[in-house]
Amino acid sequence: MAQTPPLKSMSSPNPGNPGIGEEWEDLGQQFGENYIYSFAYLGNGIALAGTGWSAKILRSVDYGQTWCDLGTQFEENYIYSLAYLGNGIVLASTGSDAKILRSVDYGQTWSDLGQQFEEDSIYSLAYLSNGIALAGTYLGGKIIRSVDYGQTWSDLGQQFGADSIDSLAYLTDGIALAGTGWDAKILRSIDYGQTWSDLGTQFVQDYINSLAYLGNGIALAGTAWDGKILRSVDYGQTWSDLGQQFGQNTINSLAYLGNGIALAGTGYDGKILRSIDYGQSWSDLGQQFAQDYIYSLAYLSNGIALAGTYMDGKILRSAAPPVEPISKELLLSLGVRLSGQVYKYWVCYVWRGKQHIRRYWEHNLDPSAWTAQYQTKFAQAVSAWQNLSQADKLYWGKIGVRKKEPLPGYNAFLSAWLRDQVNTETMRHIRNIQTR
Repeated sequence: MAQTPPLKSMSSPNPGNPGIGEEWEDLGQQFGENYIYSFAYLGNGIALAGTGWSAKILRSVDYGQTWCDLGTQFEENYIYSLAYLGNGIVLASTGSDAKILRSVDYGQTWSDLGQQFEEDSIYSLAYLSNGIALAGTYLGGKIIRSVDYGQTWSDLGQQFGADSIDSLAYLTDGIALAGTGWDAKILRSIDYGQTWSDLGTQFVQDYINSLAYLGNGIALAGTAWDGKILRSVDYGQTWSDLGQQFGQNTINSLAYLGNGIALAGTGYDGKILRSIDYGQSWSDLGQQFAQDYIYSLAYLSNGIALAGTYMDGKILRSAAPPVEPISKELLLSLGVRLSGQVYKYWVCYVWRGKQHIRRYWEHNLDPSAWTAQYQTKFAQAVSAWQNLSQADKLYWGKIGVRKKEPLPGYNAFLSAWLRDQVNTETMRHIRNIQTR
């Protein structure tokens, strides 16, 4: 498809954050489609998008910059949901015939597993772990479950009188959530989706359109028709109402970008909302390119996010501003003596990106992407260390002494940050290590 020059939507950068999800470019309508219903990221720059009215699957191998059309899938109308199960295995769910499609080659080719349990549509998919996947249906409000990476499915039945299971999310340790339509219930499972409990209708809403897990027990839910965001800090057991967001009717999609940054996509004004505090408060990035709905959102990696629109079938793309390389001189200027350990972090893990260091290596990740990712993370770690209180630096110093690190506080903090082991709300270790 001929590509028009990207348009850019600008918003003010937020000091202290890398700008992930703040600025967007319009990649244009995709292959004549009206809706971009779903995304999935498969790693190594490979992304998929599911469309309507023609139930096409689109595929990108360059982090969403360009797309190829894999065509209409098995005479369906909609690709409502996509889920990546690892090792090249991807699932897609359809509308009109409630089919599940399966790929074992990173989305290049697909097989049709057929209509599932005489349902009309499968609105949602989620991968849990160890081959366990869930799917949510319409009109029967069923949850169906697979334990063999989506090859076969069992019917768990209609859930608490629901008409549809509009959203699914996996948290951790067997905990999963499901959001329903018409009565806006949140359902919760603690046994990898085998059995479910009904948490009830949430704040007099009609639909739980979207769910997202942010880590550390924090989950978000997006509703219709009052356009509210709900938030839980106890792994989905209880919820607080953050209220209607910027006069919107629906929160169609949610995505977590890491480091406390989350996005929400709205209708009828097609806005993207952004939070930098794990969903506690939100800023309005405005309507995006005259669209009515931001129907889908996904985070890829390296600061890259995607948004899919409704009616014009556009894909929007956000890429974080490039991080300036940190030189040895800049590290020295921070006032921290440059130990051999710190220099090794920078030269081996970040600047060259070539050495196979087991603790930080991401298998099969493109080295150039790995380098960019850790340049960003390293810069974040340095900035965060500079802003720590003396009490926090003492805390990390004690951790570093226990681990026999040189420059104990700095290196312990840097190591934990690179491995995503820092709670960015408290700036303490996520395992709450005792430092007495």
